[in-house]
Amino acid sequence: MLLHAFNLYRGPIAALLVAAVLVACAAAPVTGRKQLMLVSEESAIEASKEAYVEMLREPEQKGKLDNDAKLKARVDRITGRIVAQAIKYRPETEAWEWQIHVIDDPKVVNA
Repeated sequence: MLLHAFNLYRGPIAALLVAAVLVACAAAPVTGRKQLMLVSEESAIEASKEAYVEMLREPEQKGKLDNDAKLKARVDRITGRIVAQAIKYRPETEAWEWQIHVIDDPKVVNA
């Protein structure tokens, strides 16, 4: 009986799944290729902001943020060029809240 019900609804279920996947596909901003987007770009940016603030909280409290002025200046020069390229390819990123910090902790990956 259960197998019969499954077979009866298999077509409509498959069609719904295909439709959901097609609706979730979006074009990648730079390449224009289609990709499956399970989370909107806006949601991903907002989640990234929250995670970034949380990640910086402890190093900032411990005085381990941007301690080496020479290293910070070097990182700012390098990332400035990267940000400029991001803006060139995606002009809307100029409005993003770009922040660059160096965490003075060998256990934390600075990238």
